[in-house]
Amino acid sequence: MSKFGPLAELLVDLRSVKDIEKEVQDFTRSIGIDAFSLGYVDPTKGGPIFLSNHPEIQFDEPGIYDEDPVSVLIRAADPKPFYWGEHTYKNHKRLFEIGCAHGIRSGLIVPVRPDGRKKNGRRMMISLDCDRPLDGTPQQITDRLAALNTFTLGLTGVVVALFDNRAELDIRLDNIEKDILKLIIARTPIHNIPYVLRPHRGHDVVKAKLASAAQKLGVTNAYTAAYLARQVGLIT
Repeated sequence: MSKFGPLAELLVDLRSVKDIEKEVQDFTRSIGIDAFSLGYVDPTKGGPIFLSNHPEIQFDEPGIYDEDPVSVLIRAADPKPFYWGEHTYKNHKRLFEIGCAHGIRSGLIVPVRPDGRKKNGRRMMISLDCDRPLDGTPQQITDRLAALNTFTLGLTGVVVALFDNRAELDIRLDNIEKDILKLIIARTPIHNIPYVLRPHRGHDVVKAKLASAAQKLGVTNAYTAAYLARQVGLIT
């Protein structure tokens, strides 16, 4: 991601679906993968938003999404970023063979639930798909997944700002919350924020303020909250 500069500079000017699609494609290629899919849905707003730079694949297998281990990981109550490949399908070889027949053998996926475990809450996912096993050492794959996770969490704030009616929220961030979110945008590690704030604040105060700011913004992740606040003009 270093070739793009700070993530905040990347995301602040995104104003349309086309902007988002281009940014995801540029990021995807920067970590050596070509194919991507992005899905976002707010069940209270209607149908999902789906972006992809490869043809949609239709699996003609009844119940395949209930059985597919990747789909199970995506739908988890508290989903985590993950790398999948043949190892994921060790007990579902038939499903892996179906994916291979459609040109998908491995990938990186970051599923996000901006509302936390709220039933029928928003969901977003970025999936990077490969037609071969992912290149690189285990550590290199882990690093690429971490980069995708950071990118996805920031982009989630942008997507929520673009496609949801934020006027429905009663947003009143206090000055400490704003200062903390600005530091996240500036890429300050969260564990360093108590020492960077002026005046200094304890870790418990920072943790509580991050939780409060995220709640006011209707999300649960500090990074998503920061980029959402930036996108809707609450911080600059």
